[in-house]
Amino acid sequence: MKILMKSINMKTKLLNKSILLLFCISFLLITGCEDKIEVHRVAVSEVLNVTSNSAECVVHVDLNNSSKITERGIIYDSKEWDNHIVIVDAGKGDGTFSLKMENLNPGTIYGVRGFAKNSEGVIYSAVFSFKTPLLESSLQDVEGNVYKTVIIGKQEWMVENLRTTKYNDGTSIQKITANGAWQGANNNGAYCYYSNSDENLSNYGNLYNWRAVNRRIPAGTGDLVLAPEGWRVPSVSDWNTLKNHLINHLYGHEGVQDNVIAKSLADNSLWLECDMPGTIGWNMSTNNTSGFSARPAGYRTERGVYNSIGEKAYFWSSDAVEGVIKDISYFVTLSFNSNEFVTDSKEFEESTGGNSKLAGFSVRCMRDIE
Repeated sequence: MKILMKSINMKTKLLNKSILLLFCISFLLITGCEDKIEVHRVAVSEVLNVTSNSAECVVHVDLNNSSKITERGIIYDSKEWDNHIVIVDAGKGDGTFSLKMENLNPGTIYGVRGFAKNSEGVIYSAVFSFKTPLLESSLQDVEGNVYKTVIIGKQEWMVENLRTTKYNDGTSIQKITANGAWQGANNNGAYCYYSNSDENLSNYGNLYNWRAVNRRIPAGTGDLVLAPEGWRVPSVSDWNTLKNHLINHLYGHEGVQDNVIAKSLADNSLWLECDMPGTIGWNMSTNNTSGFSARPAGYRTERGVYNSIGEKAYFWSSDAVEGVIKDISYFVTLSFNSNEFVTDSKEFEESTGGNSKLAGFSVRCMRDIE
């Protein structure tokens, strides 16, 4: 009986060893296959030398069939991926190569893929995402005032409020300080600065009525002349282009792709504080990722009263509202206690019942870039 049990135990040990050996062989085969898949591939290893309008993409090709690879290169496009560009490398076969991507837009998310083509088809890498930095510059108005600018997508924007006292043809704009006189400037362009304070002029620039925004040479038919030569007061469409670019390229609070972009537009200082997360006044050190640097200049009512400094920023558009009883024009707003960028005039009109063309708002100028 003892001999029989000993024999059974020995057989059991041998069986266990065989099972263990088969498991080890299977594991090696499986991991060997995984290693083969990991090694033999096309991959973007890095994107180097990223500027506001160019970048260099490094791709590694290892398909272990160099002689069969007939073409390799990269495909890249902005986040929307609707107008991709293909660049083919001069070399063929396995190996590492780099190609330069040019004519990129500043402040924009891009995706790039490497590819290699052989007789079996085209092998693509995963998409590698990167973001181009903003590009800063400057412009000068007819009086010699210099303004910093920033390129966002395909638009260049002033990052300071306009403070000229002359139209770009050299004609002076009427300065009005008295409340009653401001209210009476029905058909005349006018400017002021908040509470007639030099400090406010330095921090916030001028406030203009819409008659100044809409002045044309020749009168009524020619070009608008408030903005520096080659620039313009933005239309509603221009403002919405900026808004949509920031939403689509994840400038929203915590990267949300929605109209929660107010913080990305607002300057890091001068706003009132707010304890609601995601608003402009909350944790202001995280504001201004777009470089737009909006400051809360407030506004002047049609009756000449100054209001909302530190709380809100109002910017004119060049478009009037048609088909309404009130004499109003479109403008955009930012508020210290909001996370949204408001691009219509309803809030102001409903809260004041006023004639917005006689209000005094800030002006930012912009231009298109290629």
